[in-house]
Amino acid sequence: RNKVVTQKQQLKHVPIRDVRQHLIKQGFIKIGSDTPSDVLREMYESTMMICGEVKNNNTHNLLHNFIHSTEE
Repeated sequence: RNKVVTQKQQLKHVPIRDVRQHLIKQGFIKIGSDTPSDVLREMYESTMMICGEVKNNNTHNLLHNFIHSTEE
């Protein structure tokens, strides 16, 4: 139990920019979404703690993120 609590506390200290980038990379949110940071953080903690490696393969999100990405 202590290990889980410690890991959850460490996840709370991750910068919101990294949280957003992780969720975009995994396909959970679209680039440019205006989702509140508390919701993003809860999604991030859920995917990291409970689910492990989860990726959303929704074609609409993937296509939107591909078109609007600035990384080359």
